[in-house]
Amino acid sequence: MRPGSGFAGVLSLWLLGCKQAQPDLEQQPLPAPVLAPGAARPSPSALEPRRVAPISSAAQATAREVQARKLQLAPVRLRQARLAFGDGVVGQLTATELVVRGGPEFEVVLRRSLEGPRALVSLADGSLLAAGARGLLVFAPSNKQVRTLARPVLLPGSSLLADAIRSDRVWVFDEGGGSATPASLSSLELDPSVQGILLPSQRLELEAAGSDVLGTTREGVWIHWSDRKAERFGPGGARLPALRLPDMPRLIWALPARRLDQCFLVDESGRLSRAIVSPSFRQLAGIQLSGQPLAADVGDEGRLVAVVVVAGAGPRFELQLFDSELSQLARVPLPAEAPTGLEDWVRVVTENQGVSVAARQPRVAVGGPARLLIFDALGKQVFSSISR
Repeated sequence: MRPGSGFAGVLSLWLLGCKQAQPDLEQQPLPAPVLAPGAARPSPSALEPRRVAPISSAAQATAREVQARKLQLAPVRLRQARLAFGDGVVGQLTATELVVRGGPEFEVVLRRSLEGPRALVSLADGSLLAAGARGLLVFAPSNKQVRTLARPVLLPGSSLLADAIRSDRVWVFDEGGGSATPASLSSLELDPSVQGILLPSQRLELEAAGSDVLGTTREGVWIHWSDRKAERFGPGGARLPALRLPDMPRLIWALPARRLDQCFLVDESGRLSRAIVSPSFRQLAGIQLSGQPLAADVGDEGRLVAVVVVAGAGPRFELQLFDSELSQLARVPLPAEAPTGLEDWVRVVTENQGVSVAARQPRVAVGGPARLLIFDALGKQVFSSISR
């Protein structure tokens, strides 16, 4: 048999032909686009990726001026706090970590990295609980120990809240998205044996629509407010008789007062008042805040009310302090960041204007991820820290 004859010969000739016909991909030019008859060939610039023109410095300066005069900054309705007082300590969530300070000089007692910091709350026993993207950190001031727990599901529009009685339970308030997904309140047991995702032990579907305001009393009764009705739930989740509400401005916050049957209310008109919330609703005396409310908290067992307001153009911010009878204790100007001229200017100027009041001490913290200021009940600054 001659070389190349038979099946082997045919196969070798076929492979040789494929090898000779194979183009050199690194050297072959890309084929020109096929144009329709009479169509104009596109210019080289039309084939380049679209570039976004940068904002000119003049336009950015004009935007900063407009933003500095714009005073309608939305109040922080959902309380995803970055500051919280524990038992003899104060915690701060920066952009990357949990920082805890204590002692008379507020020296650092803990610095722990936390991926995606989301919220910081004080538990019933004075421990601090920080929520991150991958889990929870619990810091116990009594022994300075840190525990890592599974993460809860915190969707956009959700708030992490401490239980008023139990230190091994927290709650998640989800404001919902209309009739299709109603607002809900879910309890989570802080079980160290759970791995992965911390699932709710119970879920309370809220009936009152049209409000994302959830308040509580000092004894732990939850109150969900709407225009004409307030749903109530006991500390363990048992449904209580609802409250009928009169015509009143829309609420921003409902905070625990010193008396167990009362709450402090802040509404959109800028009014701070007290109200009886058990067994029926009755609004008591109140005052008008000297500015647009931005953030608020109550502590010292209901004796100290703190409100951050937008005090003027710039924008300028002010801390206002009141006692349990709403007599004013102090007004303190606060440092502020300048507007950026960009779309994120609201976040920049407001993220360090959060407020937290210690549960059992006359101490107030104002700040956020980059700043921490601590005041006493009369507005005297006792500590300052800035981190960039």
